[in-house]
Amino acid sequence: MRWMPQFSPVNHHEAATEAWICDPAILTPKSLERVMETIASVEQKGKVATRARVVANLSFGFWRALLDKHYKQLWIDSLRHAFPNGTGDRKEVATLLAKLNPFRNRLAHHEPIIDAKIATRHDDLVKLAALIDRDASRWIESRSSVPAILAWRPPLKGHRRVLGVLGLTPRTVRFHLHR
Repeated sequence: MRWMPQFSPVNHHEAATEAWICDPAILTPKSLERVMETIASVEQKGKVATRARVVANLSFGFWRALLDKHYKQLWIDSLRHAFPNGTGDRKEVATLLAKLNPFRNRLAHHEPIIDAKIATRHDDLVKLAALIDRDASRWIESRSSVPAILAWRPPLKGHRRVLGVLGLTPRTVRFHLHR
């Protein structure tokens, strides 16, 4: 009989160390290290490291990593159930998250996205939401202003396209030229 992780009902107030996110039988040493760093960070802020606080403070990259090949058995036993509208193939979700994670990081760090495939990433996000809940996906789509904004945006031509590919804006270039 193979081992299956046991996910107890969620108690958001329980200590994170009592939850599966601190179980070395489930997580790799690197993932477990990230959890411990997050616990330390929460406690440095003078807060109790509850399960809810630690889960909320773990990076998007941590959650994306749970879909790596190393966690194949975790996917089969548990995680696939979080995506009931998918094919059941781990790679389906992992591929979407692998595209969304760097884009999310660029947004979070206020990096230029002028050259990004914004419409494609938006579609990826809607697809990911649909794998979890089709109604939620339709709700996101119905309220998203991304398609309208992209339709309004002028096409990138000439030097603006080059600057976009380099990750620069005209304002940044003017600043550097006038120094």
